[in-house]
Amino acid sequence: MIIQDKIEARKLKKAQEKYIDDYYRNAKQVALFKNFAIFLDNFTSFANNLDVKSGISLITLTGYMIHNGIVSEKGSYTYNDTDNDICTIVTKEDFNMGLKVFSGEACCRHTASFGKLILDNFNIENYTVSTYYNQDNLDENLLQILRFLNETRHKPICYNRNNHAFNYINDAGLGFFADITTGTMLLFYGDRGLAHNFNSKLSNVLPLYNYNKFGIKKFDFSKVKPLTKDQCLELDAKVNHDLNKFRMNHSLFLEFYLQNKELYHNINEAYNELYKEQKKTKIDKETERRMNYNLECEKILNNIDLNNKPTLLLHACCAPCSSSVLEKISKYFDITILFYNPNITDYKEYLKRKDELEKFIKLVGYDIKLLDCNYDKEKFLDISKGLEALKEGDIRCYKCYNLRLEETARIAKLNNFDYFTTTLSISPYKNSKWLNEIGKELSKKYNINYLYADFKKKNGYKRSIELSHAYNLYRQDYCGCIYSKVERLKHLQDQN
Repeated sequence: MIIQDKIEARKLKKAQEKYIDDYYRNAKQVALFKNFAIFLDNFTSFANNLDVKSGISLITLTGYMIHNGIVSEKGSYTYNDTDNDICTIVTKEDFNMGLKVFSGEACCRHTASFGKLILDNFNIENYTVSTYYNQDNLDENLLQILRFLNETRHKPICYNRNNHAFNYINDAGLGFFADITTGTMLLFYGDRGLAHNFNSKLSNVLPLYNYNKFGIKKFDFSKVKPLTKDQCLELDAKVNHDLNKFRMNHSLFLEFYLQNKELYHNINEAYNELYKEQKKTKIDKETERRMNYNLECEKILNNIDLNNKPTLLLHACCAPCSSSVLEKISKYFDITILFYNPNITDYKEYLKRKDELEKFIKLVGYDIKLLDCNYDKEKFLDISKGLEALKEGDIRCYKCYNLRLEETARIAKLNNFDYFTTTLSISPYKNSKWLNEIGKELSKKYNINYLYADFKKKNGYKRSIELSHAYNLYRQDYCGCIYSKVERLKHLQDQN
């Protein structure tokens, strides 16, 4: 199980790297970066003209512009806890979230993320903060539990205890929290991992979560020092002073809106197109995740006209694995077997398995051709460089699957076969999900049908053992490569 977790972690990391690479190459995402950079330049000039420079003044300005529709294409703002966000990535967690405000419909996670983007642009230390908000004040016991969970668990708090986001700002050494979700900005001071409202009439106390939704630690908010009463009053006074100044110069804000309205439209257009793309990709991936490969195989078999059998190039690793596979699919296809296994690093073992496969085909009386590729263990050794110490089932095996399946797909395409597949999924030691994912990608690359399969299902593996005994077939006790052989020998030694 630990090995499988490591494999999945490596695979997830690879997928994330590919996603990030694609993310930065996507023309629409590039357009978002470009247009938002223009907006930031315009915003910076506007803030400088208003002499807005401090953290408290910038977050006040940001909230004012959001709620007066100055940064919305439609010129107004409505609170909307919509879930049609572009998927975020770890390196740009707040970017796509923040851009949602340009639509004029957003909620706390969008306004907090937008505030962070603005503050980042002015090089002011700040974080978006997750918390749990309830109109009724939380009792002390629940607060203590939430605080304990936050300090001890390096992963997000469960969703029903993480329902709000706002901003932490370190303004020249003065740390405070600002909530610009509504038209009236709320200010909080921190004390031992809790946020207390400046306004004593609002008794809500909010737990401050140190981790973001990816389980990555942002900041230890328990270290934020409480503000004195005078400091709270000073910040409150600064907010009121700035708001009065903004109201008196509202014509400048309207002028800013008109100058940037087309920019907002371009951002929203690219955002919506990206959302549609990602939604479709998400649906496709979810469909693939739920795919039952054995069921997919049976659907294909059931739709085949037995009077007009399609051709299939079947990659086979050995006679035992081929036995129950051939029993299952031989009546549906005109089959040719490809014995391509450069992973068998011992030449005598290679010949033994090939001869056993030929013997089995003749014993059963199958009308099947056997293609034998040239023995070339160097190809396998090349892809295994740096991975020699890994155990069976790790990423080296993934590369080995890909090596053998790609050669199968290439030969199948070259010789005009209708389908290609492999017997490898018969084994409980082989990752059928990897095999089918590889097969799917190669199907696209070579424009040839891949026969999805998980041949071990419905007692397929058990049947292969029965047939091996019935025909007295040689059953090896390792996959074929030198690394699995060493691992097998060590396992036997440990048992003894």
